[in-house]
Amino acid sequence: MNTVRRGGVRVVACVVGSQSLAAEAFELVIAADGADGQPVIAAAQANHALCVTANVEAVRIGQCTMAIRSSGKVEIFVNKQAAAKSGIEFATAFRMMVHEQ
Repeated sequence: MNTVRRGGVRVVACVVGSQSLAAEAFELVIAADGADGQPVIAAAQANHALCVTANVEAVRIGQCTMAIRSSGKVEIFVNKQAAAKSGIEFATAFRMMVHEQ
């Protein structure tokens, strides 16, 4: 486990297998490429947490809420249905900058 404090916010990072997420409490999950998508999105929804990945296809099919891709330019993809199921809302100004799925 790694703990970092920035601007009054405490961030605790740890590696957890996708099958173990259901037993954890968290506010953000960064899903590794190849992670088992169903347990990840189920745990994210149960915790009302944002699921972020680099895998755009995982966002397109609803296994994660947001994908960030950087190859020359930064692109952000958001799955509206996955966000709604997790109880996550994005500001209008942010939504204007992303590709919604």
